[in-house]
Amino acid sequence: MSLLVIALASCAPAADAAARTVSVSGPSPFAGCPPRALDGKLPTGAVEPSVAVNPRDSRAVVAAWTQDRFRGVIVGASADGGRSWQRAPVPGLTRCTGGAFDYVDNVWLSAGSDGVFHLSAHVFGDGPASGRVASRSVDGGRTWSVPVLVVSEDRPGNGRFSGGAITAEPADPRSVYSVAPKFSEPFLDGVPYRGRVYVSRSRDAGRDWDPPVLAYDTGDGALATGHQLLALPDRTLLDVFTLVRQPGSAGQSKEIAVMRSTDHGAHWSAPATVAGLSSRGTYDPRDHHPVNTGSSLVAAAAVDPETGRVYVAWQDARFTNGIADAIAASVSADGGHTWSPPVRVNATPATIPVAGRQAFAPTVAVARDGTVGVASYDFRHDDDNTPLWTDRWLVRCRPDLAECAEERLTGTSFDTRAATDIGVGPPGFFLGSTQGLAAAGRDFLAVFAGTDGTGDAVVMGRGDGGKRRGRPGSDATG
Repeated sequence: MSLLVIALASCAPAADAAARTVSVSGPSPFAGCPPRALDGKLPTGAVEPSVAVNPRDSRAVVAAWTQDRFRGVIVGASADGGRSWQRAPVPGLTRCTGGAFDYVDNVWLSAGSDGVFHLSAHVFGDGPASGRVASRSVDGGRTWSVPVLVVSEDRPGNGRFSGGAITAEPADPRSVYSVAPKFSEPFLDGVPYRGRVYVSRSRDAGRDWDPPVLAYDTGDGALATGHQLLALPDRTLLDVFTLVRQPGSAGQSKEIAVMRSTDHGAHWSAPATVAGLSSRGTYDPRDHHPVNTGSSLVAAAAVDPETGRVYVAWQDARFTNGIADAIAASVSADGGHTWSPPVRVNATPATIPVAGRQAFAPTVAVARDGTVGVASYDFRHDDDNTPLWTDRWLVRCRPDLAECAEERLTGTSFDTRAATDIGVGPPGFFLGSTQGLAAAGRDFLAVFAGTDGTGDAVVMGRGDGGKRRGRPGSDATG
């Protein structure tokens, strides 16, 4: 069963959600690609999307997602705030598009203040080769430059790259940064778990890249994953990630951590703790089959470009005594030095059975007026029948993460059990470890995966160019 990616800019009442979606994606262009060894273990359809909005023009939107068992990346470009889209594969990423690698995933987008869109993605093969590539678009996402291999590794036993992110610095769009974690695993590399984090800088808006800097080495027995790279108004860089100590053991511990750089990524602070991570992962209430397990290790992060406040959201079971994940969030008002105690921000009703309250895969963004948006999935509309009915929701919160108002992003519930039950990486029905959310003026544009009933990969969306006025606690209306 293919997957559905839905993009939606929510500026009307929640009851209008179904009427505010349009198709973005279409049939896969990769059907004729020769099979590769891992194909049977990877997700079909369109998954793990990202989205970015041009800061100079909120009508200019780019969405990107991986498609057809990670055989390539598709980009959807919109010049009218998401009402209509043009789509095309990014060339040169995989063998299916003229590149050297078998697979691509973890696509990430960022838009510079000069209107240039930047894309990065993790590439890998059936063997030990892996890396992270970057590409740029100067025409609103319709065409993309030849990808640059920013980091790479092909030596057996020396670890492999996985995940990462990209961001353009608002104060100087010529400075673009890429973060890429590499880690070794005993069962693959014959050496202890060990993580290394590399940061690369481009000084010419993504055309060329400096050699990567080793920003952090976890030492043996630890991993760093789920990286989110932020550029603050004072040009401080933050890398927000999950630090896992003693992975896979009875003594495993997890925390959301942050590193800071004040010299354009040349040197980095030691990791500081945002909060302990107490996620138990998501599961089907019927048989406890894993669902979208990877998102339980990935925190979402965003910065208010006016005030410099930093927001982090993640899955956490602390609010249900470890029974079910909710969405926790924390805010830093001092550039990531200190953080508020975690609070629950998803509005899943507390009156339904605990298993139905599971919330997962958060994304976070900050609108122009300071409103904080946090999107996530939950199972509140599920029943005892075979489908696992799932919805996506958005809460809008005041800057102190209080007084949040909720709206539904899905027009109708979709069945997560129709998603691919992946056979590599974190197990379970796969929608993507990350989803997309971006500010569009005073509103938000959400991009997220779901399932359809036709077997076609589809992207749907609607954007309104940031027309909404007001935020929770105000008397303005949309």
